[in-house]
Parts: sequence; C-alpha cells; structure tokens
Amino acid sequence: MEITFDRPFIATQKFLNIKQGNVTTGKMRRWVRPPRERPSSNPQYDVNIEVVGSTDYQITQQSFSVREGYYWELRQDNQIISSITSSKGLKEKHRVDYHFNESVLTIEADWSMKPEGKVLIDDREIGRTRGVGLLTNRHFSVEIDSRNHQFDPNLVAGIAYTFWCSNNRG
Repeated sequence: MEITFDRPFIATQKFLNIKQGNVTTGKMRRWVRPPRERPSSNPQYDVNIEVVGSTDYQITQQSFSVREGYYWELRQDNQIISSITSSKGLKEKHRVDYHFNESVLTIEADWSMKPEGKVLIDDREIGRTRGVGLLTNRHFSVEIDSRNHQFDPNLVAGIAYTFWCSNNRG
C-alpha cells in the first residue's frame, strides 16, 4: 500500500489531500490550540491532527516535554480508541508509537540526513516513509507491506503526519 500526502513549505493549518495511488481518500490538517490550552508554551510543539474521510480521526496532544516526549489521544468519530506516544529524551531516535490491539505500529527516524523513517509493527519493518520533492511536487510518502495487516490509509497518513510534525524537538 502506498499513501501520499502534501508536504507544506511551512507550518500550515490548511487541509492536505491524502491519496492512495492516484485516488484521493481523505484530507487532514494540523491545528494549534489557543495559548492557554496548549500543553507547551511554544506552538511549534502543539501537534494536533484532524483527519477527514470515510472515517474521521482526531489525534489530540495531551502532554509534551523534551524529557518525556509527546502523548496523544487517538479518537475515531469522537470516541477514544487508542493512544500515540513519542520517544523520550533528546538522545533517542525520533519515533511515534501507535498502540492497537496487542501490537504497536512504530514510525522511527533513520539517522541519515534525508527525511526518512522506518515503519515497524512490533519491531519488524513493514515499510518506509519519506519526504519527496524539494521545491516542486513536495509530498510525504508512506509505503507499507499490508499483506498481514489492514490499516485505514487515512489513519496511517495521520500517524505519519504526526511523526513528521513532532520531529522538531530541540
């Protein structure tokens, strides 16, 4: 399964199209809360994602600290279904963990200079995500071997966008 979504030049609250192949499956946007409602005083660290499609998802940040990382609630149609956490501390590779059933889907940054990451389920690599395009045709892509696991492409795109938006922690 290959999923792509727009890669903005700067932080934006506009909706980004989500595509599986050449078919648009949904849209999503990052949103920022008013200053008094944020877990952090800096809006750069306020990562909330709204995904709209056949099923709507909200990834809402509950806490953030450089030492403890991020913690998000994942809602499906306004019902809490899971959580997403990030790596802790500045010395760890950046990653986000989506907890589902008895498993964990992880997106973990590579140590390279390129904007890339591995997609893992229970520490077994099943795909990759990367930033594509420099000035034109800018987008993120997520490629997953989905033979053993079925995921909503809009949910995967939302988790990947959460990974990319929360990547700046220092």
